[in-house]
Amino acid sequence: MISHVTGPVADGLYVCGLTWSPVYLLESTVPVLFEAGFSCAANLYEKDIQRVLRGREPGVLFITHGHWDHCGTAAFLKHRFAGLRIAASPDTGAILSRAGVRKVMTTLGATVIPTLRALLSEADAASLVDQPFQPFHLDMQLIDGESIGVTADLTVQVLATPGHTRDHLSFYIPERRMLFGGEAAGCLEPMGGITPEFLVDYDGYVRSLRRLKELPVDIYCLAHHYVLVGSDAVKKFLSKSLETTERFADRLYALLDEEGDDMDRVLQRLTGEYRVTNPGLQQPVEAYLLNLRAQLTHLYERRKKGRFSKSSHAGDFST
Repeated sequence: MISHVTGPVADGLYVCGLTWSPVYLLESTVPVLFEAGFSCAANLYEKDIQRVLRGREPGVLFITHGHWDHCGTAAFLKHRFAGLRIAASPDTGAILSRAGVRKVMTTLGATVIPTLRALLSEADAASLVDQPFQPFHLDMQLIDGESIGVTADLTVQVLATPGHTRDHLSFYIPERRMLFGGEAAGCLEPMGGITPEFLVDYDGYVRSLRRLKELPVDIYCLAHHYVLVGSDAVKKFLSKSLETTERFADRLYALLDEEGDDMDRVLQRLTGEYRVTNPGLQQPVEAYLLNLRAQLTHLYERRKKGRFSKSSHAGDFST
């Protein structure tokens, strides 16, 4: 099953605020949150969290990585829930301490507001706030292999899953066979395709994907839009994501060859393809181009070092 709605999903899991970039709430005697979404949608996230918890407070907010659409409301939630502890990689804290990074996050955060206003109800659209990204302090600095015992029957295992970013973590709940993978395995698109999300390390991304594939998972929470319920659905997605990632790298290498390493020309061609093959709700073009340029630059440098994709496939990356 693929869930694409806010509200309860299964086994104490709730999607709060927006499916596009959700805050996940996991019920327990000490509730926990995963991800912190868009800064502009802070009020929507809080409303859904409060509706579920009814005056109780979440104990920990786990963040997969330091991107604008994953930690936008962390400072806001910390202010609203005084006992909330924020947990992420120490590299995430270092990245967000840079003024230039915070400026970019503010800029990108504003790009989603017009689309959200068009999609949401009048009341929810009125609750959106155009505000700068607010920095926050990490209360817990997480490392690979660490297990956080939230309660006697809720453990959060920390997995380093670099590739999308260097600071990327995934979180596994063994008692519920539940995985919060951030963008370690790409993004499922409305038409069923998968967009690979390696930005800084293709080889690390592939290793991270293979690591996630080894876990027994019944519920997989993606970074955007969807929750996969059922072990077969999870296995199918992760296998397809790995295959698609290899084909996408081959495709980028082929385009770089065709365009004489002219990245602007490659970006132009791929942007047109993406808009055609992935109709419906799409990430803002500014963020899409920023990510795609990072992927091209990384693969270009990787090829200069004599390292290539191991895949023998080539073709449309959306299938």
